[in-house]
Amino acid sequence: MSEEWLPISGYEGLYEVSSNGRIRSIDRIVSTKSGGTKRLKGRVLKQFVSRRGYSFVILSQNGKTSTREVHRLTALAFVLNPDGKPWALHVNGISLDNGKENLYWGTPSENSADAIRHGTNRNSRKTHCIRGHALTDENIVAADRRRGRRGCLKCSRLYKQTALLDKEVIDIESEG
Repeated sequence: MSEEWLPISGYEGLYEVSSNGRIRSIDRIVSTKSGGTKRLKGRVLKQFVSRRGYSFVILSQNGKTSTREVHRLTALAFVLNPDGKPWALHVNGISLDNGKENLYWGTPSENSADAIRHGTNRNSRKTHCIRGHALTDENIVAADRRRGRRGCLKCSRLYKQTALLDKEVIDIESEG
């Protein structure tokens, strides 16, 4: 399949995004500070990786720079979004795979479910809670399990017992 290029919305005539998730500037003539003009040759932009693990580029227009995530630029140009969903998501969970076939539109909750399914959610890899209890199927709060979370049942029970004891102490103090 050949690479297809489309203009980046808001940067028409300056930058284009490819179906493979690459970004390029376009050949253009710009004004210089001295009042003249110069020709800028277009090129494929270098992509950087954020702390969160997503590719981004720095775009410039009218002397102002802007950081944009590549997967979002690719999805805006190539992926239909009839439901108006706000987040560009990765089908395979690989945040650096920004080709149009690997992107789709979703909601924040769909993004969370994807992270759990792909094993990229840091909480889904935990084997023990912060107090050292094993996070096994038997030790997960049922309501949390239904919501895709992994709350520790033992900690939940301890918290409820402590809250009841605190309430009893307050009741006794108010009587005395």
